[in-house]
Amino acid sequence: VDVVPLDEVADVIENYHLCIVKNKRLDSGLIAHAKQMKLIMQYGVGLE
Repeated sequence: VDVVPLDEVADVIENYHLCIVKNKRLDSGLIAHAKQMKLIMQYGVGLE
């Protein structure tokens, strides 16, 4: 598990197959860099 600072996500996202997002929005420009990405998951716990 790697924790990547928000300002470095764009530089390293191309190296990952899975991304668990806590509180950052991934826009289409950022996702375009994620060539190997298989899953993007929003982390959360609670009831709505």
